[in-house]
Amino acid sequence: IFEYHDDVLILDDEVSPKDLIFAQVKTRESHWTASSLSSSTKKKPVSIVGKLFIHHKNFSDYSPKLMFVTNASFNLCEQNGGKSSFSADEVKDEYKTSFKQALKEQVKLDDASIDLSVMSFVQSSLSLEDHITHLKGKLCDFLSKKFGDSSNLSINVLASLLERECRDKSKIKSADI
Repeated sequence: IFEYHDDVLILDDEVSPKDLIFAQVKTRESHWTASSLSSSTKKKPVSIVGKLFIHHKNFSDYSPKLMFVTNASFNLCEQNGGKSSFSADEVKDEYKTSFKQALKEQVKLDDASIDLSVMSFVQSSLSLEDHITHLKGKLCDFLSKKFGDSSNLSINVLASLLERECRDKSKIKSADI
């Protein structure tokens, strides 16, 4: 589900979901720091990490997972071995403390309610400039796995439809849905 509860909400079932993943997707020119992920301002009183944990709090019956996806690198771990994906409980201790403090202040959580292991950080390798080519490639792979090589579906039409629907959906405010 795009742009409703968050940038993306991934459900394991559309009728009776048991597994939920809330994802924030952000582009950036420079690397992400603990401060840029957890700081709030008067204009934006809840940080990126705070927004994700609000969903965790509001949907706690489902034990949701949280994901932050970006094109930029992270400056959060001592050495993440070049991993493009890691859990929030793998970051430096000082950053864990920073995240927990932000969650206490912004989301009003206590220590017992904060489980950083439910959140992961993902650096995507998808290009910002040539996203449609990547979309077409992913669609080809998906359709091939789903239907084999005998599908007569047009990748260009499907990619254009998906792109248009996502753009149209992103123009609608959540409150209007």
